[in-house]
Parts: sequence; C-alpha cells; structure tokens
Amino acid sequence: MSAAPPSRFPGGVLLAMAGVGAGFVIVIGAGYYLSGQPAPSAIANSLPVAVAVLAAVIVVAAKRWRPGKPRASDWGILPDGFDFHRPRLRRQRLANEAARRERLAALAADPIKFRYVKLIEAGQSWSDEQIAYDLDRRQTATCPHLQPIERALRDHGLYLRRWAGPDVEAQCCVDDAGLSRRFALPPSVRYAEPAAYDRSLEDPPTALLHCSLCRSSIHLIHPAMARRQTAWFPAAPDRLPRSAVSTRG
Repeated sequence: MSAAPPSRFPGGVLLAMAGVGAGFVIVIGAGYYLSGQPAPSAIANSLPVAVAVLAAVIVVAAKRWRPGKPRASDWGILPDGFDFHRPRLRRQRLANEAARRERLAALAADPIKFRYVKLIEAGQSWSDEQIAYDLDRRQTATCPHLQPIERALRDHGLYLRRWAGPDVEAQCCVDDAGLSRRFALPPSVRYAEPAAYDRSLEDPPTALLHCSLCRSSIHLIHPAMARRQTAWFPAAPDRLPRSAVSTRG
C-alpha cells in the first residue's frame, strides 16, 4: 500500500509569518543600535528571541526545500505548480523541447502548414487551433452573438487571427454607428474602447466588440491608431480620425 502524500501543512504559513515578524523586530532593533539610541525595553527583550526564531525558520525552510524532499507547495508555503527539484525540471524541459521539435518537423512536412514553422521559430505563438482557423476562412471562434460579425469580417477579406478561448483579433477599425445599422446586435454585444487598468499610458489604446453574456470578444484597432491604409468595417465613417488622414504610416 503506497504511502499517502503529505497533507497540506498549515505550519508552512505560520513559519513564514514567524520569519517575517522576527525579521521586523531585528530590523527595528538594528535601527536603534545604528542610531546610537537605546531601544525600548519591549524591543530589547525580544531581540534575542527574534534572532533565534529567524535562525530556526531559515534552518527548517532549508531542510524542507532540499532536492528530494516534499515541495514547498506541499507544506503550504507556495501554491501548487512550483517545483524546485532540478532533475525533474530538467527532464520536463527536455521533454518540452523534444515535443516542440516533433511538432515543427510535422508542420515542415505538411505541404500546407510548413509556412508556420518560420513564424513559430521567430517567436510567434501558433497552436493547432490557430493554424486551423487561419487556413479555413469558414471557421468561427467567437460566441453565437458575435459570429455574424466575425463571418462578415472574414467574408470582407479582412485578416482575423484566433486568440485563446472565444476571442479573435481583427486587423481593422469598426464604425460603431455603421455596424449598428447593418446588424441587429443583441443587448449583450457592444463596441467599447476600454481603458485597461494594467497598461501603461504609453501603450496603444484598445478597442473591441464584446459580448458580456458569453465573455467573447473581437479585438480591433483603436481609431486613434488608424492610418491611411487601415481598413474600416462596414465602411469608413464620413469623418475619419486625424491619425487616419495623416500622411504618417
């Protein structure tokens, strides 16, 4: 009968908390010492204990993280997925590299898909699903509420690329008013130019058609990023953004 895996060890979190608390006491005490001021009695009396606690935490943590020992995630210190076992990590890396070579060889031998090899080797991400979508203009990837627009974009000859999940990217701008006149959009679908909270002010602005019901999106070129050669769907508005009529690009 195989031994049961070690249970989640709540002491791992307590161990980390003890180390942090002891470190604070040591830093505060060192600050008083370096400034030449007498430390409060509570700090002075706790300093030897804090040093001992921190040393114990370091020793215990070092033992638990040795190769061959249970992972830190097994003790509740790190979430699942972290692994510091170097031989195992190396085997996994070699296996991933071998799988990548096999996939590239299979693509290179395909008379239709061979052109994706150079794109992948150049750093682009092309999954099997993305390649299939790229090759078959009849495919759709978005939710049923966005699929009529997705089909129309592809039928219009615009370049679309599949993302992960029910998301695609279209290399065009969208005229929101013209889109509403052409399609009977459900209430869950709307055009938006969201301000992403996790992006820098220097990053290009974003635009998309989004279905709030299905969490599906068609990512677009923001009108502020449009240039003279940028495609518009269903058609360019009567008044283009200044960037689109600029001689730049």
